Amino acid sequence: MEQRASGADSGADRSRATSAARQRRFLWRVTGMALLFLPLVVLLQWGTIGQWIGSTNITLRFQILDRATGKPLPGAKVTLADGYDHRTSTSTNRDGIAEIEHRFVVKGNHGLFFDEGLIEFRSATITIEADGFVGRTLSLDQYFGSTRGRREPLSAVQQVDLQPNNVLPTR
Repeated sequence: MEQRASGADSGADRSRATSAARQRRFLWRVTGMALLFLPLVVLLQWGTIGQWIGSTNITLRFQILDRATGKPLPGAKVTLADGYDHRTSTSTNRDGIAEIEHRFVVKGNHGLFFDEGLIEFRSATITIEADGFVGRTLSLDQYFGSTRGRREPLSAVQQVDLQPNNVLPTR
């Protein structure tokens, strides 16, 4: 009886050894496949980077304020001019808010693991004029800064203050 028991033990040992060998081979295969496919994935990601360009309508909102009092300026004229001789004008409402919708160029890059874009403001400017105040011209590129990777929306109301024109005319 003892011989059978030891024979059974050696069979179990062989089974465990075979199972361990299979696990090692499996791990080597998985590691080898990972090492083989990792450069392929990196090459695919690098090879699939594309650039895109288009245009979209963007509504810019400005609240024009009196710099001296901090109160809104109703009736101020706000003009957007881009580098392509397109001009759009509007006036502020009773809360001093002006909304201008304009078609801007957008462009960006697209890859397997990312997608980023930016708005091309280029030489677009906003000119603000109001009776009794010194006019002001703002470069949208400088005012908004880079839009690359921007998380907050451009739809938020941007505040701009105007300096009162306290210069009295002389004779």
